[in-house]
Amino acid sequence: LGLTLLESMAVGTPVVCTAVGGMPEYVHDGVSGFIVPPNDPATLRDRLRRLLEDPVLDRRMGEAGCRQVQAFGWPAVADAVFAQYASFHPAAG
Repeated sequence: LGLTLLESMAVGTPVVCTAVGGMPEYVHDGVSGFIVPPNDPATLRDRLRRLLEDPVLDRRMGEAGCRQVQAFGWPAVADAVFAQYASFHPAAG
């Protein structure tokens, strides 16, 4: 898991990662950032250039990543856990 990746997304920075490890599980390619093949500097350069040259795309992807990461915050996690417990005992909800 790339903690730096999640931290960047949390503050609204679009991300570019390679398709290795767990990072591609957190980036929606073309939505919250770009996923590039490993060892492909030409594609990496292209995706970085697209973000630098298109501030609308940059902002849209950054906002999407921020919303995506908020789903992992404590309030969202606590709500999900409570909902799961409540499903076991409906009177508790």
